[in-house]
Amino acid sequence: MTWESGGRASEKANEERLKIAVRAARIGIWDWDIARDRIDWSDQVYEIHGLDRAEFGGTLADYRPLVHPDDLSRVFSGIQSAIATPENYIAEFRILRPCGDVRWISVSAELISDESGNPARLVGATFDITERKRTEEALLRANDELQQFAYAASHDLQEPLRTVTTFTQLLVREMQDQLKGDAEQYVGFILDGTRRMRALIDGLLALSRSTEATGSRLQLVDTGKIVAECLIALRIAIEESGAAIVFDRLPDVMGDGNQLTQLFQNLVSNSIKYRKVGQSPRIEISATRRNHAEWLFCVRDDGQGFDPEMAQVIFRPFRRLHGRDVPGAGIGLALCRRIVERHGGQICADAMPGAGAAFFFTLPAAPVKPEE
Repeated sequence: MTWESGGRASEKANEERLKIAVRAARIGIWDWDIARDRIDWSDQVYEIHGLDRAEFGGTLADYRPLVHPDDLSRVFSGIQSAIATPENYIAEFRILRPCGDVRWISVSAELISDESGNPARLVGATFDITERKRTEEALLRANDELQQFAYAASHDLQEPLRTVTTFTQLLVREMQDQLKGDAEQYVGFILDGTRRMRALIDGLLALSRSTEATGSRLQLVDTGKIVAECLIALRIAIEESGAAIVFDRLPDVMGDGNQLTQLFQNLVSNSIKYRKVGQSPRIEISATRRNHAEWLFCVRDDGQGFDPEMAQVIFRPFRRLHGRDVPGAGIGLALCRRIVERHGGQICADAMPGAGAAFFFTLPAAPVKPEE
């Protein structure tokens, strides 16, 4: 009896600690008896909704006016789906409080069945995520403003840069016989600087455009065809370097064709640029099905490689590992990362100095046809 009493006391203590933790975390607990259509809320749920106990009738119909009209259909269709499937219910939506305040909540619940396997109860937790949502919205606005600024600044810089380049070239033409020694070298510095500035501006423009969401433009894309088109665009660089590009049949994916063309072209161009001195590069492109949802692509070369500790740094804008010995603005890999992430994927690199590099990235798989 002493052991049982101790056990009950321990259980009671654990329950009390759990209640304290739930209150401290401001987690609202609720239980909906489906057959009786009765909803029981903890004190925290009433607090989140800004209601007293007498102000909520406790049925699903009573809950409808508390949900924001724009989210109402999605919320209740999700509840019905959770009961019919059955499956766990997870949702984020807005609620209306009596004071007129609009709050965001996150709800997660688990369906409990009776002995016959019929849906009996939906038990869940509610969190107030209003501050998180406001922070996300502020970040989105800031990102949008930054994107517009980068685009406008990059676009406006092109004209004065074009003026500098044009008049420098005219000056060289007019004074060709007089430009000698240091003067000739200075003009070379000017033209080289304007070329690098043009590359930076073009990169900034491409980076700002890549922040546009791609979700609404995803369609079936043949990556084999995209790679073939990239090789045509890079024909001169391939011929001059003697590069061998090897790839077998590549899969169809869901993507934005223009952005994926940029992705493959940047990676192949990068492998050509960072080849070993005096050696024709070999570049292999492959794809492996990871699961039903995505493909894992790899672009591998036998070039200069780099320190593996720099594998994350190289995807940051303007970060270059080989100085000015190799032309470029340091934006290509940052753009690749942006494109892959806009497609819901991830990109990483693996390399060793002098032993080549491999770039891995995932892209969403095309839907499987019913007959397959």
